[in-house]
Amino acid sequence: MYVPFINENQRIQKSIYKDKICLAIAISQDNRLIYSGCDEKILVHMFKQGIVKQLKYLNQHAAEISTLNICRKNHNIVSGSLEGSIVIQPYSLIASSKYIQKLKGHDDIMCLAISPIMEDFLVTGSRDNQIKLWSSINQQYSCSQTIIDHNNCVCGLSINQSENQIISCSLDQMILILEKIKTINQQTGFYYKKSMLINLGIDYVVQIIQFLFFNPIHTKIKNYKQFVKSSEFSIKNEGNACYYFFPSQFNLKKNILIIKNKNNINVIKVQLSTSQNIQLNLNQIIGFGDNCIFGTLSFDGEYLITWDENSRQIQIRKYQEMQQIN
Repeated sequence: MYVPFINENQRIQKSIYKDKICLAIAISQDNRLIYSGCDEKILVHMFKQGIVKQLKYLNQHAAEISTLNICRKNHNIVSGSLEGSIVIQPYSLIASSKYIQKLKGHDDIMCLAISPIMEDFLVTGSRDNQIKLWSSINQQYSCSQTIIDHNNCVCGLSINQSENQIISCSLDQMILILEKIKTINQQTGFYYKKSMLINLGIDYVVQIIQFLFFNPIHTKIKNYKQFVKSSEFSIKNEGNACYYFFPSQFNLKKNILIIKNKNNINVIKVQLSTSQNIQLNLNQIIGFGDNCIFGTLSFDGEYLITWDENSRQIQIRKYQEMQQIN
């Protein structure tokens, strides 16, 4: 089998983004609402029966929206921006444009991850070289820890499914692995400490591989403090240097991995054998003619939603499995 994403030709009106930029996109768990950054605003669109219709916009930030995440449990919208604020807004308050909380602690927000199971803490990275953990107590977030082990911009973050390890990558060419430690000295009952710092010796495109260590498909190693290279594969490597944002995404339901690299999006089929070895097959390359590509994959893996500076449009592609033709 091979897996292509077919262009649905459902493009949001080009004039909306004539002089604007979209750095972040999110889609609700039921695929009914699409949220897209439009400079400092968030556009809310209804997506139904292949038709996209703009409903309204949210205006709670003072600079470009850089991250958009949707909580699966309570459907809260979590947005970060280049002026350093994080806004947490429930779906139920969209009509009134009200929000639950606004957080500020960074110079800017370059990446943000939500704890995947409990959804009770956030992790953020910034060009101030810091990682911050924001813990939720009684539905109110506060900064519970600041990590300063990187020497340059933090451009990628991931939390494993057990929520006991965090991985980050940075322009300092290092991958930082943080391990959860229980304690009775903090209100949250835990903190994260440095477990390992890996020098990759390559530039900031390391953000494209950060997911591999901590998503559910990672190879189990008895001594988890050691990582070994289990496989290697090539992706499309043509175009300008990689741009920030649009982190790699793995979808467990479809077993597909989406990696943006330079001017292209690579769609990779992931096969996990009984021996826990991972086989990666590059099944589709989507070219954009420009390196300013941003987007997301829906929770069910059915839709790949992108915005690129070349077309200045949001494009929606639908997943489709087809028989391999020999």
